[in-house]
Amino acid sequence: MIRKMRSLSILSNYPQLKNAVMLAEKVSKEMDLEPVIMPQLDDNILNNIVKDMEYRYSDIFNEYKYTKDLFVRKVLEKEGKGEKKSSLTNFPYYVVPFSSKTVVRMIGEDQIPAHGVILNGTVRLSFLPYESYSTLEQRINSKEEDDVVVTFKDEKITNFERKRSIFIEPNLVTKILSSKGAIEGSLWTSVETLLIFPMINMNVYDDNVVEIIMEDEISFKIEKGKATRDDVNIGNTVDLEEKAKIYYDHKTKKNLQKEIIIKALISKLP
Repeated sequence: MIRKMRSLSILSNYPQLKNAVMLAEKVSKEMDLEPVIMPQLDDNILNNIVKDMEYRYSDIFNEYKYTKDLFVRKVLEKEGKGEKKSSLTNFPYYVVPFSSKTVVRMIGEDQIPAHGVILNGTVRLSFLPYESYSTLEQRINSKEEDDVVVTFKDEKITNFERKRSIFIEPNLVTKILSSKGAIEGSLWTSVETLLIFPMINMNVYDDNVVEIIMEDEISFKIEKGKATRDDVNIGNTVDLEEKAKIYYDHKTKKNLQKEIIIKALISKLP
């Protein structure tokens, strides 16, 4: 039974997300996952994060409570993570799995659509999200969407086909295709599967490998890094930077109401 004030339980009250919630609930049972998609929408996880951060970093908050970015930086520095810079190239639109199997590493637990790093497989780069993959294909065929297909192996681009890039800034597409490193972006397949990616993200550790299998129906497999239910509920699958932001917002009374977060999510739907 899904407990009250869990992510999926809350979202089930919104008709626009009904089908997405039903599918996510089904997948959570099949994959033995906690039915949560975001720390801010789960009272249990949120309270555990705040309690832990209060114990460990209240002194830093008292010193740097007037600037969120500085507080977050000081927390990371205390744990020896302040100087680390991301080597990822960000694609700010949508990455749509295209091959029969696409392999990704999930990152960033505070984002819906969820973000992932492409490890292996072929994806489409899309300017907009669409109701379904067939809708995306229709838009491509009618030249209402860009037509860029990229193949990855071991996080690196090995091949690409750039037939049309009008809506996405051409310079950005060139930057992505010429990148020598890993690419991350918003993972998208359909409205119905919208909540599955963030749910999986909340149920894996940082070092994870997730397979997206496109056959008659889409399916998912956590190849590496599946978290225990206890670790998910404690908040151990949420990275320290996100925890620091959550804690700061809680302490300064700037944490968003759940309804505002959900309405922002719904506004992103095609």
